[in-house]
Amino acid sequence: MKRKATDHDGTDNVNRRLHNVLFNTHTVSGIVISVALYVIFLAGAFALFQNNINNWEINEPAKEFSFDLDYERILAEVEKKGYQMYSRDFVVSLAENNGKHLRIFANPPANTIAADSLAQLPEADSAQYAEATARLNYVINPETYQLTEPDEANGSQQRIGRLLTRLHYFQQIPVVGLFLSGLVSLFFLFAIVTGLIVHWKKIVSNFFTFRLTSSIKNLWTDAHTALGVVGLPFQLMYAVTGTFFGLGIVILPVVLLVYGDANKATEILIPARKTYALEGKSSQQTSISPLVKNVLADIPEEEIETFQLFIKSYGDENAHLNTLIGVKTDQDFSAQDFTSYRLTDGKLLEKETYRESSFKTASINYFIKLHFGSFGGNLVRGVYFLLAILTCFVIISGVMVWLTAREKKMYAHRATFNRNVGAIYLGGCLGLYPAIALLFIIAKCLPLAMENRFDTINYVFFGFWLAYTAYAFRIKNYFKINQHALILAAILGTLIPVVNGFQSGIWFWNAHARGYPDLFFVDVAWIILSSITVLSVSQAKPVNKKKVNKTKEPVMV
Repeated sequence: MKRKATDHDGTDNVNRRLHNVLFNTHTVSGIVISVALYVIFLAGAFALFQNNINNWEINEPAKEFSFDLDYERILAEVEKKGYQMYSRDFVVSLAENNGKHLRIFANPPANTIAADSLAQLPEADSAQYAEATARLNYVINPETYQLTEPDEANGSQQRIGRLLTRLHYFQQIPVVGLFLSGLVSLFFLFAIVTGLIVHWKKIVSNFFTFRLTSSIKNLWTDAHTALGVVGLPFQLMYAVTGTFFGLGIVILPVVLLVYGDANKATEILIPARKTYALEGKSSQQTSISPLVKNVLADIPEEEIETFQLFIKSYGDENAHLNTLIGVKTDQDFSAQDFTSYRLTDGKLLEKETYRESSFKTASINYFIKLHFGSFGGNLVRGVYFLLAILTCFVIISGVMVWLTAREKKMYAHRATFNRNVGAIYLGGCLGLYPAIALLFIIAKCLPLAMENRFDTINYVFFGFWLAYTAYAFRIKNYFKINQHALILAAILGTLIPVVNGFQSGIWFWNAHARGYPDLFFVDVAWIILSSITVLSVSQAKPVNKKKVNKTKEPVMV
């Protein structure tokens, strides 16, 4: 028999070795991040509707909103609170955590007294100065111009929509949470790339192959491969953008290589955030409100998506007003309007209208809009939601491939360990769904004015999630872990619109007509989710291993 040339030069062995390395890299990276990645996608799926959920929680009706405000009065209200205004960089931005409202934010001023000089002041003067130069963050009431801290006004940091968004980024973990989410996204990118390389040659044939009557491992493998291909563009986009947001530090070397300086890069990519040298001389400032009016004159207010005013070095001779407004248009995916004025005389220095916005100034916005699905309203977010749920199934099926492969005799000596790991994995993943449903119920049951309300919500949510993981570890039955999680989620999800109806007095069938679109949306969404969950539970059956293993013939679909 003739020996193949590839056998002679060892090419087959090299290819096989490379395939094994890539396959193991794909498997290990996927298993290591499986639970964390599942949490990111499931929490992120709900976090897409953060604003709707927050409005639902506080029974917020739809409101008219206008940017035609007296911005001098807003700054005067800040000054009344005793803050030092000179040399501050103020940011006034649109926030939609709980209905549209504006917020004003500023870090300490640039010309603060050195720490050693401050220590020489009397204690009372030192404390007063510290308060005057402290960081500030307020919500603006557009009717009364009253400034309230975020937690006092609608509590944007203390709402369940925000909780799920923070969970998406692991921000409940102090300091390193965001970094960890970025690291998981990076590993996810590795898993996608290695999985794509491993399956590349058979990616089309494998997509159309679903072996319903083959082994359990093949069943999970086919589901993992086919659904992974369906959601591949979405998953790749999230792996890249998630890494960008979580590990922004990894792009710093690239920025320094291309631009030579991080500040120069910011000036080019986000000109509205440009920093200006402080002259050190106070100067009379022109009125800001007429300048903002000029900017808004050419932009339909109903088309405004994002709104940011950057008041740089306020009160100084080199003070500037920069505006950056995101606009919804059919012509440009990421249209932004940028304007820069000098505040000493109101002179227009730079302008780039949303009709001519360049890629370099909109490039960061591309990442933001892609990641949050904020370019097509609730319809696009709904598609994102479905793809996120699909990705959760891809993650679970990948774990099941690994677990069923460990049921072979060669792994018998580690059977108990593998079973325990599988139970914890599945309990941690599947228990999150009913925990989120319970989160919505608890948020409606506890009065908004209740002291330590949000702490209680956190304890119940994370406590239930942990308890279900412990329950899964105790029963160690994969089918029951899944079945019981779905049953709990279906029951709790069905109760959500009922509890909301009794609590708010607004039922989903008349919520929209009464001017509460978010109450209608969230209640109906849970009714649909619960119905699908009930259907899934009714159709799910435990796999008969003997019956499944009778034939190895693939079924083509």
